[in-house]
Amino acid sequence: MAVVGQSSLPRRISEFVGVALFALALIWLIALVTYEPTDPVWFFTTNATHPPVNFVGRVGAFLAELSFQLFGYGAYLIPASLSIGGWHYFWCQQPDAIYTKVCGGVMLFSCSSAFLSLALGSTEHAGKTFDAGGSVGAALDTGVVVPAWALPLSVSYFTLAAFTFTPLLLFEGYGFCKVGEGGDYVTSGIIDLGGKRPTNTSGGHLCEGYTHGMNMVIENVRQLRHAVDDSCPDGEHTYDYSNDEPVIFAGLPFWKSSNFGPTNNTPRPGGDGERTRQMLSRAGYKLPAERMSVRLVHLVDESRRKELMVIYAEDLAPSGYTAAQLRDGNEPRPEWKAVEQGLVERAMSRIKLSPKPFK
Repeated sequence: MAVVGQSSLPRRISEFVGVALFALALIWLIALVTYEPTDPVWFFTTNATHPPVNFVGRVGAFLAELSFQLFGYGAYLIPASLSIGGWHYFWCQQPDAIYTKVCGGVMLFSCSSAFLSLALGSTEHAGKTFDAGGSVGAALDTGVVVPAWALPLSVSYFTLAAFTFTPLLLFEGYGFCKVGEGGDYVTSGIIDLGGKRPTNTSGGHLCEGYTHGMNMVIENVRQLRHAVDDSCPDGEHTYDYSNDEPVIFAGLPFWKSSNFGPTNNTPRPGGDGERTRQMLSRAGYKLPAERMSVRLVHLVDESRRKELMVIYAEDLAPSGYTAAQLRDGNEPRPEWKAVEQGLVERAMSRIKLSPKPFK
């Protein structure tokens, strides 16, 4: 189990706080599950004379009433949040970026309540009517539903990454049509490619939004961080291997570079080295203590934006040298030249390429 950081509280106190939070989460959950609208509740139902039905008693009745009034069905997030806090305290873990997580928790409660209010509206429980998102959801619901003449004037294209029914709710909630008319709105042709407001032109989550959509987001983040091998910091990317040695392999021009060294170093996250080790590990292979490798790169066309890369590697031990014997500081010793030549020759003889035009 990975520990984010040790709690600043003494261990026994931290464990006690964790157990207390777990107990409070369980009590809160039981109070919500056994909620009875007719129970006598402080500040809410003061004229009832019968004993509370809630399993936690009058305190549980108060907690359940207050929770449902504020967050509606989103109140079930409260015991979940307390359980998470209890887990961290019990194991003496100090969560990182605590203020960010608090803001995220506030957003989670707010957005969940607003969604429940938008999706379900008012619900009835044992004869008592309340908003499915509570007072918070109702307030946010009122805030995000704009007049029909405002938002539609400035929107001409939609990408709604959600379930099939969600666009109907969003079109109604954002004022593009009246409540209950979402079905007629989407079947009128207005969201088609030739309509006034094309929606989910890539197919949305039904076609590509989940895996491929997230992959594109991940790629964008990595590019911005320059954490990929083909980072494009200037917006226009071309491959440049002019520092490598030109060779002819399978009748095609390649750029050659070689390397050697230990295999116990930490590869760059997301790089070719890390991916190669993961692939070999999944296949059940173990790396030798030291390796030598050659990289051959062919640029497919004059745009220098497409490449064919071949990496060939061997155990360094059969060469009769160690990495320390072949390196003088940061520069390879003369002995490496002969070892490299044999490595390249074996790579070119064992790797077969059949040049064919790309289609």
